[in-house]
Amino acid sequence: MNLVVGATGMLGGQIARRLVESGKPVRALVRPTAAPASVKDLHALGIQVVEGDLRDPASLTRAW
Repeated sequence: MNLVVGATGMLGGQIARRLVESGKPVRALVRPTAAPASVKDLHALGIQVVEGDLRDPASLTRAW
């Protein structure tokens, strides 16, 4: 599993898409305030989405 932080952004989104295109499993850590449309796009690509924040150690544990 590949964890991408920032997958709703420009760079993280590109990284996540390229991983999916190369057949790699992807999980994205997104903030609770992430734009719903961006999260929906990740789901459409088959990316697992986990809500959390880098400042919250418990959410990082959930993401792994």
